[in-house]
Amino acid sequence: MTRAEEFPEDKSRIEAASWFVKIKSGEASDEDYEAHQAWLDSQEQNRREYEELSTLWSSLDDVEDPREETIALEATLSGNASMSRRSFIAGGAIAASAAAVIAMNGISGILAGGYTTSVGEQRHVTLADGSHVMLDADTSLELAFSGVERRIRLLHGRAFFDVAKDVNRPFVVEASEGSVRALGTRFTVHCWDDDVTISVEESAVAVRAPNGEKADVRERQIVSYNSQRLTPVTLDIAGADEAWRNGKLLFEDQPLRQVIADLNRYRPGVIYITDSALFELRVSGIFDIKNLSNTLEAIGNSLPVKIKKLPFNVILLHPAERGWLTLL
Repeated sequence: MTRAEEFPEDKSRIEAASWFVKIKSGEASDEDYEAHQAWLDSQEQNRREYEELSTLWSSLDDVEDPREETIALEATLSGNASMSRRSFIAGGAIAASAAAVIAMNGISGILAGGYTTSVGEQRHVTLADGSHVMLDADTSLELAFSGVERRIRLLHGRAFFDVAKDVNRPFVVEASEGSVRALGTRFTVHCWDDDVTISVEESAVAVRAPNGEKADVRERQIVSYNSQRLTPVTLDIAGADEAWRNGKLLFEDQPLRQVIADLNRYRPGVIYITDSALFELRVSGIFDIKNLSNTLEAIGNSLPVKIKKLPFNVILLHPAERGWLTLL
């Protein structure tokens, strides 16, 4: 039984958010309006959820927007620090409803010659060459195998690769304009925020960063890159990229932005950091993937941040010294 079948009220709530965004976008067609009306008429629960959402939307017109004076939401939210509260709620609804619909239906499969997992889902696949790949939650990759090369593009998320030996066809993983070439190995590639981290469990890999810098990373070593730099190769003492394959999230002195990027792959909705001053706060701990509420509680108790919950499973993290207006 799917989550939608077991909890039909969740399905109505998620669909209401999706319809609300479409109808309010200004781009809905006559066919969209007709389909929307049919959806409203099909179940009383649908109409109730949509009306509650409309009421919340209207009530925000009478509420002073605290963000105008206290925060500037990052470009990942809207690209505009002075956006209206309506665009804020709509943006949250789009992201949250899309993630929740995927999580609710458990969609996974082959996309564009590759594989994808939904929010909260992990998946093991065996490739045509005999290589094994473990996809973490909310991960997508594309395959481009040929007679001379095995190339994979990691679009987002995290994946563990156990590479089958084939001396005639190199195994290369591309991620964020960089690449990782396997040298007969087991390794993990992790895309988080604007960075890519590579950790090697066995043998070695050759890493090329977007700026052209290169590094050989060997067993029990780790390295990261982004568009500007390649970090020094260090020992992978924590072993965080093994923990997730065993149902745990392990953070050892990691920046808050990485922690939130990981959490967003495991829970429906979206967590936003509202102030860049919080990005590099350090987090350490080990958490159960199935009980991530404890992770947010630990962050709130140990760091100078406050947590604000909004509709559609949207959560905001903002500096503790700043007040927040309760909307709900």
